[in-house]
Order: sequence, then structure tokens, then C-alpha cells
Amino acid sequence: MKIQIIDSVRLRLTLWYVSVLAVALVAFSLVVYFLLARTLYNRVDAIRMIDEQARRLTRIVEDMFILARADAGRYPLRKTKFYLDEMIEETARTASVLASSNQVAIDIVNSSEALFYGDEDLLRQMVLNLLDNAIKHTPTSGTVRLRVNRRSREYLIEVSDTGAGIPAEAQPRIFERFYRGDKARSRSEGVNGSGAGLGLAIARWIAEAHEGSLELVRSDEIGTTFLVTLPIPNGG
Repeated sequence: MKIQIIDSVRLRLTLWYVSVLAVALVAFSLVVYFLLARTLYNRVDAIRMIDEQARRLTRIVEDMFILARADAGRYPLRKTKFYLDEMIEETARTASVLASSNQVAIDIVNSSEALFYGDEDLLRQMVLNLLDNAIKHTPTSGTVRLRVNRRSREYLIEVSDTGAGIPAEAQPRIFERFYRGDKARSRSEGVNGSGAGLGLAIARWIAEAHEGSLELVRSDEIGTTFLVTLPIPNGG
């Protein structure tokens, strides 16, 4: 039974990967064709389209590389001491590019300095994935809230949006790989996402790799909230 499940996942992965590559290659081919035919009025837009597809493919490969190494137990964490609150503010500034283009505000609340011992790059990826997901599901003039608090021996990172919420039937599956839920809820592929349904799966793995957790704590008609819990290192 286990072998059949693994084979099924591999087949889904192969079919999905081939379809993504096919779509990207068709887009590349069309843009290049019109560029060579000199029928495109705005060449800047054409180049931007090529760049977006290239970035999307790169992101997909990076996501798959992270998950493959994680599954194989071959993704050693590069732990260092850093301030979690500073990293989160920097990540929010990166995400603000997409937020601004979608007319979405990012509200950041840091309670105090948060010294942490962990893989800063991976945790940055986790926060960016969560922000990207929130921004994509927040309507124009909406707000994404990012909060960092301390509770006893834990740091809490809360990401909330003011979107329409996740349907109840979809909520148990949102952390599954390749699950994208209701595509109508998403306004774009995001600044960091591949649109592959891997962002939340990767974010949860990163939290768990730091002996923490990522949970959906609320989702209704006024918005959705995800909560990351990370244990505070000794001396923190």
C-alpha cells in the first residue's frame, strides 16, 4: 500500500511538472516568435513576460529541491544566531513589492527583540511564503497583518489577511503538496510563489524542522490567520 501511494505521488509530480514546463515553454516560444516577427508594440512587456516565466520555473525547481532533500533527510540546517524580528521586517519589505502592486497594506507588529538560533534563510523563506499566500488572497485596499510575540519559551509569528477565507472543505488539505484549493480566490502567482501549491507545505516543513509548528488557526468570511510557533533557544 505504501509503495502504491509513493508511486501515485511520483506520477502526480511528473504530470504536474511536465504541464508546468509545457505552459512556460509555449509562453517563451510565443513571445520570442512575436519579437522576431517585430509585431510586438511593447518589447519591454515581452521581456518582462519572459523574465516572469523564467523566475517561476526557477522557483519551482528551488521548491522541489528543498522538498526532495527534506524527504531524503539531507537538508542540514545552517543554524546561526540572529534577530527574528529584524529578519521578519526585512522579509516584509521584500513582500511589499507585491503588496503595493495589489494595493494591499502590510501591518507589522513586533513586541520586542527576538534572538533566535536557527536557519535564517529557511525561516525567511517560511515567512515570505506565508506573506505571499496572504497577499494573494487579500482584496484591493485590504490588509495583511504580521505579528511577532513571545509566549513563555516560544516565539509566535502570526500572519493574517482580510480575504474571503478558505472553504471549510478545503481547510484539511491546505498543507498538502500541489493542493491549490479554489483558484478563484487567488489574484496572482505572487512575488515568491510558483503557483504550484507548494508554499504552505514548505513553510510547515521549515517550522517543523526547527521543532516548531505551523497551523491554520482561523479562516472565515473576514479573513484567515496562520500561526507559527518556534521554541526559544536556551539563553533566549
